[in-house]
Amino acid sequence: MKTITLRGVDEDLEKELRRRAKNKKESMNKTILNILKKETGQEKDKPFKEYHDLDELAGTWNKEDFDEFNKNTEICRQIDLQDWQ
Repeated sequence: MKTITLRGVDEDLEKELRRRAKNKKESMNKTILNILKKETGQEKDKPFKEYHDLDELAGTWNKEDFDEFNKNTEICRQIDLQDWQ
């Protein structure tokens, strides 16, 4: 792989690149490479946007939380046969 030195990066551009890297939780290098790949057509947009706004909630339930959820949503699993006639 080649190394490129980029000169003339002003303060506003640096701040924006750092902001993007922080938001994506990736390095500045990876952020800049992804921007370059996208702009040069070497990386296509994903067909569906990925969301990570609920990631911090994944895996946080314990058994009591799960049992409470099941108890409170039990009515949703019942079939009303009159609705299907």
